Amino acid sequence: MAFQVKIVGDINNPRIEFSGSEQRVVGGDPDYAIMGVNWEALKTRIEQGWGKGRPKAIYGRNAELPWGDQSYQKYGLTELTIRRRIRNAWIVSADTRPYVAVGLAARNMSRSKAEVGVDTNLSLTHSMSQGWNAEVRAGYSQTVSVEVGGDTYGGKVGASSTWSVEASYGQSGSQTREEQIGTGAHVNVELDPHMGAQAKLTATRGSIQARVEYETTWWGHLWIDYGKRVYVPGKASRKDGHFFYFEGIENHNWGSPRIEYQDISLDLYANANIDIEEVPVQGESGM
Repeated sequence: MAFQVKIVGDINNPRIEFSGSEQRVVGGDPDYAIMGVNWEALKTRIEQGWGKGRPKAIYGRNAELPWGDQSYQKYGLTELTIRRRIRNAWIVSADTRPYVAVGLAARNMSRSKAEVGVDTNLSLTHSMSQGWNAEVRAGYSQTVSVEVGGDTYGGKVGASSTWSVEASYGQSGSQTREEQIGTGAHVNVELDPHMGAQAKLTATRGSIQARVEYETTWWGHLWIDYGKRVYVPGKASRKDGHFFYFEGIENHNWGSPRIEYQDISLDLYANANIDIEEVPVQGESGM
């Protein structure tokens, strides 16, 4: 896959220009895709508001800092996908991917972190005539993160879980050298609760202070997209139709964003796919 990305504008009002093909999303996280970046999801999130406090809008969970302050790299260790076709028109798929992530905060090293986790996804797809498909996907992600201390001695250990449910109905469309057209609707609901604790040890003149702090974060979004998308190779995609996007957050912590990393990733991992197709015996309608 060939693609090109340009980031233009000043630091407080950047925008992204890109060309390339969209990849199939896996792992319950629309920011990561097989063998590349899901450019359409990335572009959509930027268009809906850059840095307006929306978690995962582009930077990451609860991040509100300008572009260029941090870097966040996510490396998938492996991926296993199992598909099983049942009764011709139904396909059941399950995939899982463990990963490690490293974030370095350039201006505040106390926000640097390492993270390990696993993404899982289960989907049920019904293929209908003339390329129309109905799909239901359920995703789950579990992470454990460790953040190191910078100006204070100590760190933070936290864990978060993400559940997502997606439903879509539409036409996969035809692929030619000129364009790829898709028509349909997509609904995504995701909830990301987080709980964590942080221990700080501060040394001053003649005294040592220790403090333990606790935070919880609840984040969720509803994404509804219906209409028609037109993809032209070498150009940004155009979407004709209607779009509605909502994100809400309730954050209880000690006053600063919990994680301050950009959520653009570099994925390096191997794929292992298993396709199981049940071939009906003559005279039978399914497996």
